[in-house]
Amino acid sequence: MLGGVFIAIGWPWLLGPKPGSDPTAKLKYLERGGTLVFSAVFCLVMAAIGAALIVRVAREEYAALKESNMRELITGAQQDVRKKQSDD
Repeated sequence: MLGGVFIAIGWPWLLGPKPGSDPTAKLKYLERGGTLVFSAVFCLVMAAIGAALIVRVAREEYAALKESNMRELITGAQQDVRKKQSDD
């Protein structure tokens, strides 16, 4: 993510000054620009994939915790019912 932000902010310095009328210089400028755009997009896509993986892990942890809490609740309710029945 930081790489993409760095590229987005620093593109004028990374790309350099515009070339003159020399076709070779224009081609190199275009190549640097394309590489810069590809690098920024790649960094941001990888950050999005990483965020999706983190969300998936958090969702799995939440589901496991939810199941554990439900089992604890049911067990506690069963114990309360047994205790109440034995008291009667």
